[in-house]
Amino acid sequence: MAAATPPAPAVTSAWAPLRHPEFRMVWLAFFGVQLINWSETVGAVAVISEQSDSAVLLSLVQTASTLPAVLLALPAGAAADLLDRRLLIIALTLSMAGSMVVLAALVAVGAASPAVVLALTLALGCAVAAAIPAFASMVPDLVPDSDLPGAVTLNGISINLARATGPAVAGLILAVAGASVLFVVLAVVLAVIAGLLFARPRPASHAPPAQGDRLVTAMRAGASFARRSRELRVVLARGGLFVIAASALWALMPVVAVHRLGLAPAAFGGILAAVGTGAVAGAQLLPRLRARFGLDALLAGGTAVSAVNLLLLGVLDSVVLVAVSLVVAGAAWIAVLSSLQTAAQLAAPTWVRGRALSVFQLVFSGGMAGGSAVWGLVAQAAGITEALACAAALLLLTMLAVARWPLSVVE
Repeated sequence: MAAATPPAPAVTSAWAPLRHPEFRMVWLAFFGVQLINWSETVGAVAVISEQSDSAVLLSLVQTASTLPAVLLALPAGAAADLLDRRLLIIALTLSMAGSMVVLAALVAVGAASPAVVLALTLALGCAVAAAIPAFASMVPDLVPDSDLPGAVTLNGISINLARATGPAVAGLILAVAGASVLFVVLAVVLAVIAGLLFARPRPASHAPPAQGDRLVTAMRAGASFARRSRELRVVLARGGLFVIAASALWALMPVVAVHRLGLAPAAFGGILAAVGTGAVAGAQLLPRLRARFGLDALLAGGTAVSAVNLLLLGVLDSVVLVAVSLVVAGAAWIAVLSSLQTAAQLAAPTWVRGRALSVFQLVFSGGMAGGSAVWGLVAQAAGITEALACAAALLLLTMLAVARWPLSVVE
């Protein structure tokens, strides 16, 4: 059974939920983790592209970053429901810092082969994937129901704000000091985030961890809920269909930037930042658009715009025009992701929220990881333009799913 439907969202600023201090602290920590995640991706592309021009290897950076969310989604969701979420996030943040220290050392001594970089990107992705359900399941406990859609959108904003700023800063550090220094800086930032979370008391609204429940039992209960809940199944179907096609953007963007546009690896951060900038700007309009049109219309509109931008990415050879197109693509991405995540939150009652969100993460990240690998192979075999055109056509076909799986069932 779906959670009780909250009142219709008021038209307020997209940043309004930050007025709640406990949510603000958690949101800033989540932003910091995402900042490191996107910055490391730029560093990984830079190190690999210096050793190989393989489109498959470059697209596998995205796969390595998102595949852990597939492998760890269910146990991570169960852990978020059973353990102290704040302490769990602190431990995971410290593990991310450790991965960055190892990567920095290997780059410094010239031992960071593409396989090694992908492996350590995978390790970082594992920690990020395990932390996401803990972050997400804390949100409804930290804001009133009326602010929940805005808070979910703000989590999406944090990812895209990190995508806008992290790659740009990473590109600057790469240009000035190199990849090894970049990874050291990322490790230091992660250690600071862990320290700040440890220094702050646990949020008062955070429910105590469940007792007397085992991880495997909790995972089974979460999977059983996902099978029985029509509302959650609708969200999973729509999210999976979208991301399999839309993952071509993230998989082939570094290939377009480095191979077709002839950008230096460090400059790839600027291209990636364009998507984040568009997402942050687009998020400002989401409260009004959601209140006027609803989740289904936002998802449909974002899907159509995403398809058009895939086509443009396949044919444009101007850096300026590509950047403009990616700004629009970022706005479309946040509209789709915010709609899906809000629907997933509404479809899950409190007792199973972390596990329900982890199932959504499993489907979405599985589509991202698998789709990225597939589109890289298609681009290698048929060409970048052809791969992006196929992805755009598939994305438009997914819009037919609205009749069978409308998000209105959870509104």
